[in-house]
Amino acid sequence: MAHEAAQIEAWACSLRERFGGPIAVALELSKGPIVYALQKYDFIVLFPINPATLARYRAAFKPSGAKDDPTDAERALDLLLCHREKFTPLHPQSAPMRTLIYRVEQRRQRVNDKIRFTNRLGNARKQYYPQALAWFEQRDTPLFWRLSRPLADAHTGQARPQGKSGAVLLGP
Repeated sequence: MAHEAAQIEAWACSLRERFGGPIAVALELSKGPIVYALQKYDFIVLFPINPATLARYRAAFKPSGAKDDPTDAERALDLLLCHREKFTPLHPQSAPMRTLIYRVEQRRQRVNDKIRFTNRLGNARKQYYPQALAWFEQRDTPLFWRLSRPLADAHTGQARPQGKSGAVLLGP
């Protein structure tokens, strides 16, 4: 499964439809992107398993030290099924905290989009009017965007409205 929000969402929803109530998930870490992504679901109970514990458990059955993810997943499941009392579950976040985490994720995506668009605009500006980049240290200002509108129209082939003097109007 890809580590993408949409894939994780689909997987979590399929687990809920298939099994219903609380679902135990064993992980080799207690924090990180996948843990934060799974903590937003109130029906998933995360059990962090120390990687050294899993490695010793693996060594007990595979003295050769051979390691692969499917076998490690089976070993983690076996540990959790046989010794659940030894592992402390991560406590799920409260509903307001899950909402906050979701909103922070959305904001991060918007900031990344803004950076990506600004970089694309700067690269296009560099090709058509490189001096403008020297004039503006920050390319996410409204003035820089307004000056870039004629550039965008050059790409689409649409004419910009002109004022009485024949100057291109930079307004919306």
